[in-house]
Amino acid sequence: MAGRASFEGGRATLCDDCDAGRHQGEKGKTECHECLNGTYAPAKSISCTQCSDGKYAAPASSSCTDCPLGRYQVAAGDVISCLYCSPGKYVPGTTTQGRAKDCLDCPAGKFSLTSKPNDPSWEKCDDCPAGFHQGEKGKSSCISWCVCCLFSLILILILILILLN
Repeated sequence: MAGRASFEGGRATLCDDCDAGRHQGEKGKTECHECLNGTYAPAKSISCTQCSDGKYAAPASSSCTDCPLGRYQVAAGDVISCLYCSPGKYVPGTTTQGRAKDCLDCPAGKFSLTSKPNDPSWEKCDDCPAGFHQGEKGKSSCISWCVCCLFSLILILILILILLN
């Protein structure tokens, strides 16, 4: 029977069920095969199943594990952990219906500076501090209002000089 294997050197003996995280899809085999990274199998399985988006599995896993809050996973196959978002992006960490499968751009007016582990800023975007702004989405920093004012002042002066000539 598939999902079972004989462990007595191939002799006609009673077959043992494959343990969780292992599988055997052929009859008459003497061993069960370990599930690979990113796949899982409950006991007595004939094959391993790939983890869905937002989940991962180490080798020989009996189930997939949700990515921790603020992390994501979309890759299929050799997946044993979840990823952090790059600066300017975040993973919403408030969902209770599973974990995220991708990072989102921080909205305009907000930023995300880091993708370092143990830094909570990858789980959310922060508001630009007073005196700063960000008019674009997906940014890792904010711009000082003074820089914008200075740029605008220089542009106005150039226009005045052009008009005077």
